[in-house]
Amino acid sequence: MLDENLIQRILDVENEPFIEAEFSQKDLQKLKLVLESKNIFFRVLDFSEVDSKQKLMSEFEKKLEFPEYFGRNWDALKDCLCDFSWTDSNGFVFVIPCLPNLTLYETYILLHILYESRVIWLTVGGKKLFKLIFPPNKK
Repeated sequence: MLDENLIQRILDVENEPFIEAEFSQKDLQKLKLVLESKNIFFRVLDFSEVDSKQKLMSEFEKKLEFPEYFGRNWDALKDCLCDFSWTDSNGFVFVIPCLPNLTLYETYILLHILYESRVIWLTVGGKKLFKLIFPPNKK
């Protein structure tokens, strides 16, 4: 459930690169409004239908509005996630309700790139917000 405490955790630039939270459609709409009012680039990246690296790259390209020069490979993904020069956003928040159905190695690469991108935004990128939100681990 989206409350003021969770919103503050999401907006905290330096702590918690990954947050576990579940959202209703209403919560997602509210979060979108809050973030967009602060000029933060917000997207839901649902990879439930993604079962290949090529589909993953296409999904990123479409949802994150990557430029035409995006090369659809791991290096190009990292480059674009660490750039976003085609936007004037103050930060980036991505809700990922479902990871893609990739090999374990490809999933590791994806998560590593996402984490590295966050580190780059925090250090070199002028301490811009880069936050990833995943659903809680259900045991």
